[in-house]
Amino acid sequence: MLGTLRLGGLGLCCRRLPRGLWVHAQLLSGAAETRQSVAVVSSAGGPGTAGDCLELLRKRDYENYLCSLLLPSESRSSAFALRAFNVELARVKDSVSEKTIGLRRMHFWRKTVEDIYCDNPPHQPVDIELWKAVRRHNLTKRWLMKIIGKREKNLDNKAHCNIQELENYAENTQSCLLYLTLEILSIKGLHADHAASHIGKA
Repeated sequence: MLGTLRLGGLGLCCRRLPRGLWVHAQLLSGAAETRQSVAVVSSAGGPGTAGDCLELLRKRDYENYLCSLLLPSESRSSAFALRAFNVELARVKDSVSEKTIGLRRMHFWRKTVEDIYCDNPPHQPVDIELWKAVRRHNLTKRWLMKIIGKREKNLDNKAHCNIQELENYAENTQSCLLYLTLEILSIKGLHADHAASHIGKA
């Protein structure tokens, strides 16, 4: 039993996937176990950097790995890249013992995003795949920077004092991820953005 799952990576929660979608996700998940199939699932034309992003997501964020498999094939590799980027940012706080080290790593990611939008990404799998996603879907730089900025502030490891602070954190992390996912899916509109904002804070 999977429990609560976010459908399609958009944060639409339910207790369980409809049987047909669950079987489809399991088949795709099984296919992704081999390098050859990773290329098919990620629609990237080869295991390489796309396969690295997929594997990172499978190991570190399995829920969104499964959800991303349910997206249209032409959108999957970009969704994997976006979620892998988020995993890398989340790992900073968990992997450093001093805030100054964490700040340096966040500075690295901020510069990485700047380089990506200058068509000069670092030669790392997540960076390269995120660059491809930005070029393919014209992703909004502001949302990526907001995620970095809010995760950087969260390095202090202080508890949120009230619901407003918690919602602000969610809006600038989870909601921004959903805005970018909508862009990957070419879904535009005030109502979609409004829903993504609320779902991200749910």
